[in-house]
Amino acid sequence: MKPFACLLLLLLGASCNFSAEQNTTAPSAAKTTSGLPSGWSTHRDSAGFTIAIPAGWNVRTEKQTGRILVQGTQGEQSAIWPTFLPQQQLDANSAGMLARQIAPRLDPQAAWGPPENTSNFVRLTARGAQRKGVLLLTWTNKPIGAQVCVYASSAPASSYRTSADMFARVFESFRIESATEKQAPINSGFAASPKYVQWMDPNESAFTLAVPEGWKALGGAYRFTATDIRKGVNLFSPDGQVRILYGDANIPAFTLPTPMYSQLGMREGTYTTLGDGSKLLIRGYLSGEQFARDYVENTMRGQCQNLRILSTGNRPELTKLAAPSQMVPGIARVETTAGEVAFSCTVNGRSLEGYVAAVTRVAYSSMQGGLWYVENLFGVLAPTQSIQPAKAVCEKVASSFRLDPGWENRQRQISAAAVQQDYARSQQIQQRALRAIQEDLRATSDIIVNGYNQRQATYDEISRKRENAILGTVDVVDPASGRQYKIENYSDYHWMDNQGNIAGTRTADSPGLGWRQMLDLP
Repeated sequence: MKPFACLLLLLLGASCNFSAEQNTTAPSAAKTTSGLPSGWSTHRDSAGFTIAIPAGWNVRTEKQTGRILVQGTQGEQSAIWPTFLPQQQLDANSAGMLARQIAPRLDPQAAWGPPENTSNFVRLTARGAQRKGVLLLTWTNKPIGAQVCVYASSAPASSYRTSADMFARVFESFRIESATEKQAPINSGFAASPKYVQWMDPNESAFTLAVPEGWKALGGAYRFTATDIRKGVNLFSPDGQVRILYGDANIPAFTLPTPMYSQLGMREGTYTTLGDGSKLLIRGYLSGEQFARDYVENTMRGQCQNLRILSTGNRPELTKLAAPSQMVPGIARVETTAGEVAFSCTVNGRSLEGYVAAVTRVAYSSMQGGLWYVENLFGVLAPTQSIQPAKAVCEKVASSFRLDPGWENRQRQISAAAVQQDYARSQQIQQRALRAIQEDLRATSDIIVNGYNQRQATYDEISRKRENAILGTVDVVDPASGRQYKIENYSDYHWMDNQGNIAGTRTADSPGLGWRQMLDLP
């Protein structure tokens, strides 16, 4: 018996013997010419794997989660669940917490016990009177996240002992097809043009992207207010080595500094609030090239070390990715610029290269001031030898962005209703057109500067309630207590202090002394 199969047998509660293929707990030791026990067959799945199963058993793959479920004829069931946790690193404690959350999802009828931790895997067992089982969770920490694989099996208590050998053989037989190609350097994976599939925003069905088949996509459209909707998507290659970003939901719309703001004590870097609770950051205009560099230096620096700018430049041809410019009353002129930045950095000592491109647009008011926003933002972080093909994939993804027409129509109605409601509350609020997702807040400066003091008291409470209101949540676990929370999915990292307060950050730096990082569930 192979050592891996023997290890599985021991962990599953069966016995094993290196010197002989026969096992006293196995229902049958007879072998076919293929090496499988009599009656077994090999299931070849369209998802790209093969697995051996006993007669009458069936295999089902959940495309949304990636779980592979194998079900027997008398209540036996097993699962293989490979998954990737971006921007997270596991240890024995956090892996145990993760295993405790996953186990009931695989078999809610089993009474799962506490995790048993080792240096390279976590084991949970279920020893209830009705059902028994075992779950094994293994993990490998990579520069941009943790690769996790879960093996779980359960069966009626009366038959689990005799089922353990079958479970071990099922797990040991699991194979990813074309393993040689998948283990090759990532650059060879880009040699041939990847196949793209359409990915739909899961939050509001607002837009679609063309995504390489097999890549993991996280994010979508995030609604802050009735009219402030932002996009942010992260794509990860199957081996976790390449990350592509498209948009960033942390980026607001901007308004240019004016003397009026200065008189009101509103300096650059502070926010002004519109009638529906939308916030505009007061900041001088940055061209596409300037914004791309600013984004790399202030955002990407928190995701890797030893960051160095390699080159910058204008990319006027990228302005075609922006929506057509529309003039509205009060707008004197509109300018759109695009640029890019190339950089290098390291993650855990490994050399990476990156690329970020940005398209920004400014609408100058015919009176004073104006608005500007990031029409498009995309970038890539990859091993040095893979940056060029990864960059080509990145630009393909960016050029594939399409708003859903039905969503656009619904959003126009929502925006119109919000504007009418604002007008009823304050005659100083004028109708403004907003193109959702691309933060196309086109309005006159009167919306912002006129009557600020009168509006502020009315909208302070609205602003407070909506400040962190994002459509979309994430399940997190407190590693200290094991308690699970559902919170807004806006930050890259989530933290809790000893008083139970929860905070989110965009970098891996702790908010301060006494804060512990929470674990995101897949």
